Amino acid sequence: MGVLRHVLPLTKTICFDFDGVIGVPNMSFPKVIRVSFFHIWLINFLRQEGYEIVICTARDDLSPLDWVRDLVPGVEFTNKKPIASIYIDDRGMGCPVCVGKQIDLLRNHFGDRRIN
Repeated sequence: MGVLRHVLPLTKTICFDFDGVIGVPNMSFPKVIRVSFFHIWLINFLRQEGYEIVICTARDDLSPLDWVRDLVPGVEFTNKKPIASIYIDDRGMGCPVCVGKQIDLLRNHFGDRRIN
């Protein structure tokens, strides 16, 4: 048995899913009734620390998310999955419980200070 290594090098890119993580939809999807201000804060904090943030969505039309762009300036919005070191998704295993640990591991890899 050898040491498990990453196939791709770690990048300072973190991908956030929009629906279910940043945006909390109501029963009449795709309307979003509120956003998670914790995740908005976290995105802006990580951007200030030099991380590239991408917000992904399965939506074909990104225009309903235009109002969110003002809350996270300089962040890319896409409906394609980019290459990233961490994907924060409400349908991901262990999410959102282990998100802080994942981000701390990535920050430790790059020698950045811990969030908590």
